[in-house]
Amino acid sequence: MMLPRANLLIFFYVSAYLLIVPAGIAQDNPTQADLDELQDSITEIQSQIASTRRTRNNVEAEIETRERQIAALVTQIAGLESRISEAQSRLSMLEDQQEELNTQRQNQQVLVRDYIQAAYQNGQEEYLKLLLNQENIAQSARILRYYRYFSQARNNKIAEFEDILLEIAANSVEIQETAASLRAQQQTLQRQRISLEDEQLERQQLIAELESDLASSNNELSRLEVQYEEMAVLIEELARAILDIPLGNQAEAFADLRGALPWPLNGNLLNRFGTPYAVGDLTWEGVIIGADPGTDVRAVHHGRVVYADWFSSSGLLLIIDHGGGYMTLYAHNQSLYKEVGDWVLAGETIAAVGNTGGRSDFGVYFEIRYNGDAQNPDSWLVER
Repeated sequence: MMLPRANLLIFFYVSAYLLIVPAGIAQDNPTQADLDELQDSITEIQSQIASTRRTRNNVEAEIETRERQIAALVTQIAGLESRISEAQSRLSMLEDQQEELNTQRQNQQVLVRDYIQAAYQNGQEEYLKLLLNQENIAQSARILRYYRYFSQARNNKIAEFEDILLEIAANSVEIQETAASLRAQQQTLQRQRISLEDEQLERQQLIAELESDLASSNNELSRLEVQYEEMAVLIEELARAILDIPLGNQAEAFADLRGALPWPLNGNLLNRFGTPYAVGDLTWEGVIIGADPGTDVRAVHHGRVVYADWFSSSGLLLIIDHGGGYMTLYAHNQSLYKEVGDWVLAGETIAAVGNTGGRSDFGVYFEIRYNGDAQNPDSWLVER
């Protein structure tokens, strides 16, 4: 059974306290004064932990809110850009169609004009002559029938001409409406981009406040210890939850791909596995790969998404279970494209590079875990 995080930290400090008290107190029955002193120490530690956690949690909650809003705006902007592209294609098609209709209109206009001129030149006299011709009734009937065919064809051409004119008018209206819709969407896109810039600015200000609050190395160390503990708890809980999940035929292959896994993205290696943090004795249990914001992040192997959400200092975090006790973690993303329960293939895009979780630079933090223990990615990823 896992102890609550606050109790673990209290246990850590109390243990340290017991190491430095006189041996007689540790071995003999403590006096009431000793117990009171210990209780005072525990109370002080609890107060310090609570104060630090409240400050950190309040600021991180605001950062989480901002980063969720930014992620939503990025998704909205992407959708709007797609709709704008479709509207532009539609407008281009309508304009091409309008040009074709105008060409048909000109051709039909010439035909109708020729029909009208021919009808005018022949006039009604020819028609009357045919009606009054009694010398060759059969020939007159045949010519009259041809005349009716000709008249019907002329009327059909006129009707086709009228249809083209109506279609041109309707097409013109649709062009105007599509263009107006396109302009409105572009204005909305501009407003959303401005809103995104405002959100990112406010996020930077919140991060600056958080960094100021954690300027002390002791506070920074406490934050890192809590972050490590929370991540360990998450990994352990996920490992228990996915023990019985079948992962298909490709799941067992992960263990055979040491040194052959693809990199989750192309970029510069900012931190290596095992290098120390800026403070304390903690070391990196993964690698940070720097890249431009929005760069595609890809799954290194087939598996199932078991976590996809904002998580403490990891920001937008995605974890994939590959079976056999293997999992990969992708942190500090700008957007997550997969949800819990989704199946992914090797090389499939799962997220976009960002700097969520309070990072100042852009990149993705990548880990490989086996039965909860961090593995050196250099041993698994292909050389480059």
